[in-house]
Amino acid sequence: MTKDIAICYDINSTLICSHFGETKFFLTADREGHIQVVNNGGNSHHDLIPYLAGLGIKVLICGGLGNHAMEGLLAAGIKVIPGIEGKAEEALQAYLKGNLRGKLSAVGSCSCGH
Repeated sequence: MTKDIAICYDINSTLICSHFGETKFFLTADREGHIQVVNNGGNSHHDLIPYLAGLGIKVLICGGLGNHAMEGLLAAGIKVIPGIEGKAEEALQAYLKGNLRGKLSAVGSCSCGH
């Protein structure tokens, strides 16, 4: 499966993880909606961007993230849809239907000091 879309994922609750840098799992999908859950590759906060780029991710759906993460993701050619809450699979379906809108206020909303 070619992974085009990644969603920061809390595997225990099936919700979108609220902080990009702290996500341990990603719900990944192709443009047809075929889903696969992958771990974060053991990567730390700063290594998630090249990890996602290496997976071929083109779109990241997430809760909050820092400004540096946003800049890095965009520089890697990954479109970011921030500020999304709720069930990850519901967000995926909304995205695939063209009905998912991010919230720019979620950028810089992390509390990690980056």
